[in-house]
Amino acid sequence: MKKYLLMPMGFMLVTLVACGGGDSTTEESNGGDQVTITYASWGVAQEGEENLDTLMIEAFMDEYPHITVEIDRSIDAADWNSSLASAASASAMPDVFFNCGSTTWIK
Repeated sequence: MKKYLLMPMGFMLVTLVACGGGDSTTEESNGGDQVTITYASWGVAQEGEENLDTLMIEAFMDEYPHITVEIDRSIDAADWNSSLASAASASAMPDVFFNCGSTTWIK
């Protein structure tokens, strides 16, 4: 169980590394560039509901107000692999996706 609770932290770490670079305090005080990333997960809550993913995303955006995380709902959780394959074929992959217990960063 502990393993599953720590896996979302991998998302946070990867995102911080990818979006990092420089002093964030300086960037924010100087009106740093707004960054938007897309996130998809087979376990993300439905629109208007909360779960660990949505709470984690909200906490991340509170900590880093210049980064907006949009949940990509075009990836169908019921047909996860086919949906990802279709998105890849259309060059429409989310920036970050949570797949089978590991976080993968695609850029």
